Amino acid sequence: MKDENIPITDSVRASLSKFDGVWQRVTGTQNDNPLRDFIRDELCTASYNMALARRLTGHARAVLTAQAASARRRARRLRAELFIRSGEVYAPEERCAAPDAKPLPALRKAYERGTAAAAAYDKAAETADSDLAAMAEAFAAERRSEAQALRALIAAYF
Repeated sequence: MKDENIPITDSVRASLSKFDGVWQRVTGTQNDNPLRDFIRDELCTASYNMALARRLTGHARAVLTAQAASARRRARRLRAELFIRSGEVYAPEERCAAPDAKPLPALRKAYERGTAAAAAYDKAAETADSDLAAMAEAFAAERRSEAQALRALIAAYF
């Protein structure tokens, strides 16, 4: 049998373009809804900040406690949005990282997580529909503001 080139038609090309999604479903690596990642991140932020707040006093404790409450509020709004869009009630089971025993490294990690979350929300806002984009933009601004407050706490240690 002679080796022939088989022409790729539009229907074959369309089928091949769906292969990655099918493979992710088969292997269980699919994350078809990025809202889950944001929910998990906000819940872990709330847990991390509350654990860190318990180790601190005064203004630092108040800032972290308020940020934990804001993260829980954002998680509730994201869970509601996920339910509205998909009917899924999502409650992640993964355990979140505990803060470092030393306050400065723990504050630095919280700061880094806040700036990374703001960037992720900014990226999501670029590709989301208008309702979700508005929410992502607002959450990005909140996370940036919270990161700046953490930066000020860190600066106060020096």
